[in-house]
Amino acid sequence: MPQIQLTVEEEKLSTLLLDVSEYAGTKEDLTQPQLRFAGGWVRDKLLGSNSQDIDIAVDNMTGLKFAQLLKEFVTESPKRHDYDGKTLSRVSEIPARPEQSKHLETATLKVFGLDVDIVNLRKETYSEESRNPQMEFGTPEEDALRRDATINALFYNLQSRIVEDLTGHGVQDMQSGIIRTPLPPYQTFKDDPLRVLRCIRFASKLGYTIAVEAESAMGDAGIQEALRSKITRERIGVEVEKMLRGPHPEYTPKKGQPKTSAALVAREGLKVDNKNKDVVDKAASRLPRVISLKNSVIKASDELGSAKRKREYQTEVGSGKVLKEYHDFVLHIQYANLSDAHLVKPVVDGKRLMEEVDGNSETQT
Repeated sequence: MPQIQLTVEEEKLSTLLLDVSEYAGTKEDLTQPQLRFAGGWVRDKLLGSNSQDIDIAVDNMTGLKFAQLLKEFVTESPKRHDYDGKTLSRVSEIPARPEQSKHLETATLKVFGLDVDIVNLRKETYSEESRNPQMEFGTPEEDALRRDATINALFYNLQSRIVEDLTGHGVQDMQSGIIRTPLPPYQTFKDDPLRVLRCIRFASKLGYTIAVEAESAMGDAGIQEALRSKITRERIGVEVEKMLRGPHPEYTPKKGQPKTSAALVAREGLKVDNKNKDVVDKAASRLPRVISLKNSVIKASDELGSAKRKREYQTEVGSGKVLKEYHDFVLHIQYANLSDAHLVKPVVDGKRLMEEVDGNSETQT
C-alpha cells in the first residue's frame, strides 16, 4: 500500500486530533473514536498534490460532537497551554443540503490554517423518488462503498498511519487511470444520478478513462430518466462550470460522443438539442485557445502602455530606441495573430444558449 507524507501543518493537525480522540475516551459517556482523513485529500496526496481542504471521518459520534470536543480540549484540557487563539477558528455547523450533495450535518472550521470538515462514517438508503438518502451511522466499508468512485473512497487512518483501500480497487484504479464505481454502476447511479456527472468530471479533470461498465450504465434509459427527474439544472450547471475550470475541459471521445465533457453533460444532463450541444462542445474545446488569445491581448495592451511611458521618458534621450521598441511591439502583434483581434466574434452567445436550454427544459417537463 502506498505511503503518504504529511506536511508540517498536517502533522500538527494529526497530533491534535489524536490527542482529542484520547481525551474523548476519558469521558464517561464516550469511547475513543477512530479517525480518518477521507476522500479527495487522500486522492490528491497520492497523486502528489497537497490540499488545504481535509475531510475527517469519525466512527462513533457526529462530526459536530467531535468538533465541540476539539474546541473544549484546546481551551479547557491540561494541554490547553500548548495552543493559542489562532489554533482553530469558531466551529460552524453546515446543515444537510441534499440538493448540493451534502446529505449530513457537517462541522467545519479552520485548524492550523487548514480547512477542516468533520462528519461521521455513514451508510445511505435511497428511495425510488429522490436522490436524497436516509442516513445512518456506518462502518468504514459502508462509507467507502457509498461514494461515487473508487479513487474517492480511500481513507488515511490517523491511528495506524496507513492508507485504507476498502473497496479493493481505489489504488489500482488510480495507477491505471480508471474511473470506476465502488458498487455496480447501475446501483450507484440510480441511487444518486449526480454521480454520473461527477464521474465524468473526474475523468476530465484527471485525464482518466471511465470504466466500460460504468459508461454503459450512464447510457441506460432508467439512469437517463433519473438524471432528468432527480437533478436540478442548477446542480448540473455547477458540475459543468467545474469541468470548464478544470485542467482538461476536453477529453478523448468515443465515436458519436461530444469532444468535451461539458458538452456530454449538457446533452445527458441538461438534455439540450444537438445544435446547442455542438455550441457547448465548440466553446469548451476552444476554451484554452480563447484564454490564450485573451492573455495575449492583455500582454500586448500592457506592453503598449509600457512603451508609451518609456517613449515619454526617452524622448529626452532620443527617439531611436523608442521607435525600435514600437517596431518590436508591432511584430509581436503580427506574430501572435492579433492584428484582427478586434474583429473576432464571441465563440458562443451565452444569452441565446440559456434561452434555448430554458426552452428545451420547459418543453420536456
